[in-house]
Amino acid sequence: RIEGAAVGRVASVEFHRMGQTNRLGKYPLHFHLMGTNGFDSYATDNSVHESYYRCIVAHGTTGLTISRNVAFDAIGMCIYMESGIE
Repeated sequence: RIEGAAVGRVASVEFHRMGQTNRLGKYPLHFHLMGTNGFDSYATDNSVHESYYRCIVAHGTTGLTISRNVAFDAIGMCIYMESGIE
């Protein structure tokens, strides 16, 4: 979980068998309430497979770049905007 005033730069990472089914906030890659710090953050060239709950989630984060990621065999939606205002 990357949150608050942090900048998250995640590239070329394999996420395998991560997340917790139906547990809010328990995702393989979660950008949480970062506000405008999302403009300096990204998730690129990653793979998520056999995820127990979603794949890449943005919540309260503006300007985040999510590109060239691959997801397979995940429970729930893979790329998810949690609050719906991003």
